[in-house]
Amino acid sequence: MEEVTETEILEHFATLDDTMHITSERLDFNSPHCCQYCSQHVVEGGEYGKSVDLEEYSVDLVHMLPESLIGAVRASKAGCTLYSWFLRLLLEHCKSPQSESRIEEVVSAQFFFEFSSRGGTLGSPRIQFGLRDGRQKVWHGNASGAYLVVSAEDENVASKYIKTRPLELDVRSHRSVAFAQSCLALCRDSHLECRSSPPKVVATKQLPTGDNLEGLISDWGEERLIKRGLAKAMPEDILPGELPTRLLKVLDSEAQMVQLVQVSELAESEKEALSATGFTALSYCWGGDQPQKLTSATLPLFKAGKPVSHLSKTIQDAMWYTVQLGMTYIWIDALCILQDSNEDKGLEIARMGLYYGANTVTLCAASAASSMDGFLQERSGPQYKVGPFKLPYKIGDEVGSVLLHEDFELEDPTEPTCARAWTLQESMLSRRILIFASAGLYWTCCRCNASCGGRMTEAAARNMSYPRSLVPGIFPIEVLWTLPLDIQWEVILRDFASRGISVAEDKLPAISALANHLHKQYRHRHGETVYLAGVFVEMGRPFHMMAPFMWFTDKKVAKRAAEYRAPTWSWACLDGPYFLLRTYSHFPTTSLSTTYTLIPGQPDSTHMENFVVMSDVVSHDVQLSNPAAPYGPVTAVEITVRAPLKKITKEHELLRSLILVAHSLREVNELEDQAPWLALMADTEQDHAELEGFLRDELPIYCLEVYMADTRRLSFGLVLEALPASNEGPKQYTRKGVYIFSCRDYWAPETERTFMGRESFLWDTVPSEVVLV
Repeated sequence: MEEVTETEILEHFATLDDTMHITSERLDFNSPHCCQYCSQHVVEGGEYGKSVDLEEYSVDLVHMLPESLIGAVRASKAGCTLYSWFLRLLLEHCKSPQSESRIEEVVSAQFFFEFSSRGGTLGSPRIQFGLRDGRQKVWHGNASGAYLVVSAEDENVASKYIKTRPLELDVRSHRSVAFAQSCLALCRDSHLECRSSPPKVVATKQLPTGDNLEGLISDWGEERLIKRGLAKAMPEDILPGELPTRLLKVLDSEAQMVQLVQVSELAESEKEALSATGFTALSYCWGGDQPQKLTSATLPLFKAGKPVSHLSKTIQDAMWYTVQLGMTYIWIDALCILQDSNEDKGLEIARMGLYYGANTVTLCAASAASSMDGFLQERSGPQYKVGPFKLPYKIGDEVGSVLLHEDFELEDPTEPTCARAWTLQESMLSRRILIFASAGLYWTCCRCNASCGGRMTEAAARNMSYPRSLVPGIFPIEVLWTLPLDIQWEVILRDFASRGISVAEDKLPAISALANHLHKQYRHRHGETVYLAGVFVEMGRPFHMMAPFMWFTDKKVAKRAAEYRAPTWSWACLDGPYFLLRTYSHFPTTSLSTTYTLIPGQPDSTHMENFVVMSDVVSHDVQLSNPAAPYGPVTAVEITVRAPLKKITKEHELLRSLILVAHSLREVNELEDQAPWLALMADTEQDHAELEGFLRDELPIYCLEVYMADTRRLSFGLVLEALPASNEGPKQYTRKGVYIFSCRDYWAPETERTFMGRESFLWDTVPSEVVLV
């Protein structure tokens, strides 16, 4: 065998340096790298969990590669990408500023894989190398975040111990369908929290004398009885009141014909069968007007039966998958709601949350940008940063193989459905979701996540609600159960506001089902709570009552709706990002009670600061577009707030001199801590221009105080504009943005003179009733 000289080794490292981030061959799981050198790496497999203790940590298996430094260079020159990867790692380490070694000093090396089953099956590289001066060094890949994902194919000997699988790219394959069926069956049988109503139970053993099942259920609850082995859950069924008004029935096993049925017209035996077997619902992007939809004219045609081939591809795919899951009924909005009837749309949209919450499983066509695209086409495999490499894997006398690869560190792509406003509530109100994403098929439910291939092939319960989903933005709302309700609503609104909506007046209807769901929780937990055009107002909790009004946006992109759809104090009046001033950590407190040193350098001035709620909602009036849809569109909404309202006129020269019409929150954060200022953050560019115009033309600016620090160093509230006076009622105001007033150290000598008349701002203002529209 040809010898490799030291000069050739260095020359080869120089070549590797020039191609550090270039992959010489396009590899995937169907054609992994495997050469004469890799085939010598027989990994002696075994049962994971039996740790091998090293000096600083423990792993499950340690595998030493047979080639040393010279052999590794020879293999790399012959085209072995596995050894090329190890040599590049050694080169990167020696080139790093933290390294005490140079590549020119390396005279020997041995290469290892350390396999661990923690967090999925991972293979981390380790390199032991010797230097010219005799020193021995060790580089650990796990300390640098370098690792390969180890997977095994189904039916391979290695799959007995390696649970990770190559990602399945064909979501229509037998493997994908089996994955979907198994996830659904497991969830229906054993996930009680994923049922739409408490499970019916039957006793599994003789109960103690004097006890009866009903009494134990009342005392302990169904889930506790089942855990104690005293009862078992009956099969899941859907309550009659949860069934949709209309459903589509697939008439044959090949999904060739479909018929629209009126559920109320079904025979009792058919309703019982429907309740027991369940139905699916489709969450998808319309992508424009639908070529086939339910109208008064097409209703008879759909009720008579229609070839599935006449429908859009996404709907065809959904019907085929419904049959594969053992069901015959599916709910699809375009074909189950009369699209030319405002009355029917209003009633059915109000019940959408019930439909998605009661269905057996939601089919989320996440990868399809329109109903014409379909979602069952085979996916193209990703390009991997490293590998896949195929290595022999031996267990006893049997030899199989494992695949090792590293993904590129790319952000997860935003699926088309995650850019559509309507689909947010469709997924969040579902109990179980099959997600047909761009990368493959995924499962999420109230308890678990799983993927058809990848590192989470078995339904794994979340750890404190994380990860919410394997596909960002698609998960049931129950995943947020650890968060307070106002935080849940904030999470929802931040996501919702980032999505597009094709019909401007649908802003409130598109989130109405989620609002209805959360409103029930608010009433249960916090008592009287009113929902006003997208804003929850907790009437019995002063701080939380006003907190939802302290939202702000990015004025560069935010636009007010051309037509009225919400009052100016509701986020729903705008199209743009949504943020909430909640903890006031930017200014600079982190809670409602914090320690603050009033005068720098004087510890005796330390004070426990609290925020005081300066305003409250006195009354409200809502005019609904449809009284049957209380969470839907509104024609007019106003609230009366009792709070200090400061009218800043041209006579307030000092105060006006402190005003900054800020372009962003970042600009406010950069203001001098010790200097007094009054920052106005406008909702839109137009509002920004108008506020600057008020200052320039010396017109009045109105500040309504919501919170004030008891040190009087900070004040937060709304910036308002007075509407022209009317003879028919009290004066009304519209919102233009939010303000932040800072006078952090006015007791210090350098600012005492400036603010001798500080009470002329808000603190001397008598609270009054202000009508906001």
